[in-house]
Amino acid sequence: MLDVEQLLLGLLAVCALAPLLLKLRRFRPWIGTFALLSLVLSGGATLAWHGQRTRKAAAEAEFSKSIPREGRPDGYVSSDQCQACHPHEYSSWHQSYHRTMTQVAGPESVQANFDNVRLEWNGDTYVLERRGDEFWAEMPDPDWAYDPQNVARAKQGIPSKPPRVWKRIGLLTGSHHMQIFWTPSRFGNLQTIFPFAWLIADQRWAPVRDTFLRDPKIPPSSHIWNVNCLKCHATGGQPQQHPVTKLLDTRVGELGIACEACHGPAEDHVRANLRPWHRYQQHFATHSDPTVVNPSQKNKEISSHVCGQCHGIKWIPQTENFSQNGFRFRPGDNLNDSTPIVRPSRLDLSPWLREPL
Repeated sequence: MLDVEQLLLGLLAVCALAPLLLKLRRFRPWIGTFALLSLVLSGGATLAWHGQRTRKAAAEAEFSKSIPREGRPDGYVSSDQCQACHPHEYSSWHQSYHRTMTQVAGPESVQANFDNVRLEWNGDTYVLERRGDEFWAEMPDPDWAYDPQNVARAKQGIPSKPPRVWKRIGLLTGSHHMQIFWTPSRFGNLQTIFPFAWLIADQRWAPVRDTFLRDPKIPPSSHIWNVNCLKCHATGGQPQQHPVTKLLDTRVGELGIACEACHGPAEDHVRANLRPWHRYQQHFATHSDPTVVNPSQKNKEISSHVCGQCHGIKWIPQTENFSQNGFRFRPGDNLNDSTPIVRPSRLDLSPWLREPL
């Protein structure tokens, strides 16, 4: 709104001064001509500046729509609400690898080299470059594989080759050993994997498929952040896949592993502690706060399940409920009730595991 007001003021100034300058030309031709020319150039520069700002704002708004949205219902309020009352804990968490597990790509988060880099993989060339605060890659269009028409052609054996496109990097995963990058899609806010990872210690690029231990006989799987990494690398993730169009409108409580991933949704906790008297009473309470989960005050089984939601091998039912709402597990729950832990040594407890194993 401020840019529009500035533009209007500039145009009004041009309109107001133009008659005076035209009159001045009658008495001081060269001065009037110079002033009028300067005024015209200033007006043109103002219009060009405003147009550039408008285009940039529109592009940024479009980019924001293409990545998973932060903020969701069911009591999630984000770590920003925790800082005021828990500054020490917030500071400690903010410096952790948990916080930086998933981030929007930007100058403060990207550690990889994007300075006019050329990479080769599987017969294709990938060109990387940095544009101001943005990180881009020229590559075969990753959306090609998700276009229904192209899928139909592939099933019929009709060869087709994806066009080359420039893609802005949307999200990145990791900040400790390596960083994996994701590109936005025209199909909702789907995030497809960039086929190279940045190895932080080695300071070099490597194919993603070579950075994970896996059986080489198993064909490579499709990597989509919204249904794979969201399970552990975000807080309160909801894939939100449309049942008919299959488009994704993913949202999360927060990108990265934040406070509510281990302490549970904090809306009730924040509301209760808005009252100073309640906060004071909590210092003398002999029981744990029922509005939030503190794993250190739970028994060893329940507290280990808080960690096990990510640091455990689980059986994840691919149900309609999961494709909409993600995990039902919340800190304080028993993990086996929603996402059973895989225990190959105790198949008697999980006989349904025999077939997939």
